[in-house]
Amino acid sequence: MSIEQAKAQVAKIQQSAKTGRWKQEKQQVVITDKAKEKMNELFETLEAIFPAWRVSMKSDAAISNVKLLWTEEFIQHKLDTGENLNIEQGIRLAKASESDFFPSIGKFISWCHEDGGLTGENEALERFNEAKPPLTYIEQVTRSRCGYKAKRMPQEKGDRLFLKIFREVKASSTVQDRTLMIEHKPEEKTIFTRKENQGEINQSGVNGLKKLLK
Repeated sequence: MSIEQAKAQVAKIQQSAKTGRWKQEKQQVVITDKAKEKMNELFETLEAIFPAWRVSMKSDAAISNVKLLWTEEFIQHKLDTGENLNIEQGIRLAKASESDFFPSIGKFISWCHEDGGLTGENEALERFNEAKPPLTYIEQVTRSRCGYKAKRMPQEKGDRLFLKIFREVKASSTVQDRTLMIEHKPEEKTIFTRKENQGEINQSGVNGLKKLLK
């Protein structure tokens, strides 16, 4: 076999491997009729919770595309983690969100993962999106690793990236979480005094200065 033939054979094998991997990846997510039915039920519930859902889904085609995306993400999460999302908790936090607008897939998945309190990943994501200071060290590390990139992505992709890195940092044995100290500067207040009391205030200051100089 000549060198040219050998190179051609290697190229063929590499291309075959790439094609095989592509087919395998495409076959990983299989959407069943049961999954479609469950997603339809979830969307009916969320549409009732968020009356302004039509703002982000203005046509039947748009609704179908979003449902497809959500279904694929839910299945992929199961394949990646081996765990089902806590849909009931996601719905509960959706009701508590006090928003009229339909959430992104990243937002809803974060609700399904929410571990409660101000240190949960959903709260961390909200603070990140609203440019509020981080409350925990894990949150701070997450921002340092992906904040710049996430802010320059579309909202849903940015949310997914942030939550992905947040979970990776949280699961890392090398990162120990702790609450960050937040400095609160006292507000400057102007004290208005009656004119007849000003002499007394001035004398009090003079007396205090004399004590310091003794």
